[in-house]
Amino acid sequence: MSLFRQTRWKGIRLVMALVLMLGLIFPGSAMAAKDWEGHWAEGVIEAWLELGLVSGYEDGSIQPNKSISRAEFMAFVNRAFNFTEKTSAQFKDVSSSDWYAEVVQKAVAAGYIAGYPEGTMKPNNNITRMEAAAILARITGISANEGATRKFTDQGQIPQWSKGVVGAVAQSSLMVCYPDGSFMPAKEITRAEAIAALNKARNILTTFDKAGTYGHASATQTYSGNVVVMVPGVTLQNMVIKGNLILDKGIGEGDVTLNNVTVEGDTFVRGGGANSIHINGGQYKNIFIEKQDGRVRIVATNAEGVRVVMEAPDIKGNEIILEGDFESVVVNTPEVKVTVQGETTIKNLEVTEKATATSINLNSGVKVEKAVLETKTSVTGQGTITEATGSGAKDSTYEKEPTIIKDEDQPTTPIIGGGGGGGTPALTVSKIRFILADKPEETTLEGLDNDTRVKGISFDINAEGTILTVTGIKLANGSTIGYDFTKKFADKAGEVTFSELLNKESISLGDLRGFFGNQFTIQGTLSRSGYRDYKDFEVELGEGGETYTNDWVSLTLDGDILKAKIKADQGNVLLKDIGILNFFNSTFNELPAKVKIRNTEYDVTTQAAAIKDALVEAADVSTWLEMKISDLVGMDLQMQRTGSTVWYTIEVIE
Repeated sequence: MSLFRQTRWKGIRLVMALVLMLGLIFPGSAMAAKDWEGHWAEGVIEAWLELGLVSGYEDGSIQPNKSISRAEFMAFVNRAFNFTEKTSAQFKDVSSSDWYAEVVQKAVAAGYIAGYPEGTMKPNNNITRMEAAAILARITGISANEGATRKFTDQGQIPQWSKGVVGAVAQSSLMVCYPDGSFMPAKEITRAEAIAALNKARNILTTFDKAGTYGHASATQTYSGNVVVMVPGVTLQNMVIKGNLILDKGIGEGDVTLNNVTVEGDTFVRGGGANSIHINGGQYKNIFIEKQDGRVRIVATNAEGVRVVMEAPDIKGNEIILEGDFESVVVNTPEVKVTVQGETTIKNLEVTEKATATSINLNSGVKVEKAVLETKTSVTGQGTITEATGSGAKDSTYEKEPTIIKDEDQPTTPIIGGGGGGGTPALTVSKIRFILADKPEETTLEGLDNDTRVKGISFDINAEGTILTVTGIKLANGSTIGYDFTKKFADKAGEVTFSELLNKESISLGDLRGFFGNQFTIQGTLSRSGYRDYKDFEVELGEGGETYTNDWVSLTLDGDILKAKIKADQGNVLLKDIGILNFFNSTFNELPAKVKIRNTEYDVTTQAAAIKDALVEAADVSTWLEMKISDLVGMDLQMQRTGSTVWYTIEVIE
């Protein structure tokens, strides 16, 4: 060893000795204040310390179990998502000399908080779990989901205003319930809970906060979560966005360009001006216009399935300018002015009953194939409407008369959902069939062996262009599992594959029967413009032709001990790719009522998120996303059948 290394090592030992001495002499010093060690959130707190997202108190402590104020929570959010733009908004209880003055200005500019009606921010009040949920939902752009709150034991204590956001963060696993199945909406969120939730939000959200071009010049780049564009002058190219795309208010009156971008979720337009949002190619689902003031222009060329929806109350009095090719345009809020320019084609233009005092200007060269007007509407300009229908079509005024005007007393179904009525035709599903891996489609699965591989489900529908929205799956035992899935079918043969649902190319029929039982109901809606909705699908899996097996473990029952031997090459399979409920159900060929993890009980149908968290903690892995089947080896697991008091011990072995 060189003299330099010897001297350096002696120096290091001397420093270490001094550190230890100081720690003994001054036990309250910053060096000895790691109060997060051993805490359930230790890993994420350490990560945030390394990233500089949290610095702790003067004594070096984090105080993970302490409640967090609104100002402190805003500071966490701003650092986590790099919100730097400030607003000039003033609040009665925020002085320019307060440490949080700029924090509040950045938070308001980012648009995730606005203060109270009386002009206060209440920065020193501790923030509740439901208030934190509202901010998380706004930041990430996840959709409201009131139905997901039904799984909480205290769902009746969740105020109506917060049910949608609480359900949304629960469905997205940003926030989880407590071991007793409650959410505790009014409970003050702790610093550890806040850090954990925001860290999850960072992982599902990608932000672009500097002008420039993003994405490869030729190859396609995929983003698994939501994407937010926060500034003008951004071009996104050759991307697939699995979540939502949010064009935030920070864009102001500037432009954003989307070149060959596919958005599998929804697109929200909260910023942009008269030249605004340019869509060149790609595929889209819904584009919701939510800009609060002024004009916004959407130009769409060579893109598929572009559906523009105007339903936010904040856009009242605004002008929405459209140009290009649109599958449908829906106006569902009052006093909106829609201007359609250029050689634009709109297949379906819908003005709902809510959209009173709406005006539509169709410039020369514009073609609207069908206009469904459910309220009296002013239509100006020399654009062409082939057919006008709906309860308000006859009373509407036209500068250029439509080719056909149909007088209907009852409103037709809006494209954005809801029940239909009157003479509107109904959507029907004549057959529900299963797509098998090695055989033609079957009408029934009765008697098929459990090792039959199934690739997906197909629906025979009486109309093209329908949209399937699944909100839950009701099992034969009466329990319901919340679900969130939407897909548009181009033709009358709708098809949903398990690669879309479960991230698996195929699944054995035995696993399907084990997970769902022999019969289940897909809860949701099949909808299309001009048709009444079709709701809820009953699916028959039928009785199997042999003893049940599954893909991942071989099962043997010895009294109340169920031994699960991991099959060859299955130990590294990720539980997230199977689905936790699917894995647990495979052991009993039915949905268990409860599971125990390290002697803590969980209800299977209402506490799936809590079960995941408990497994992650028991396995001592960082996140659910990296947990493998082999991580269950040696774990203290038990299950209880529905209607039984017997607990079965699960021994997972390799």
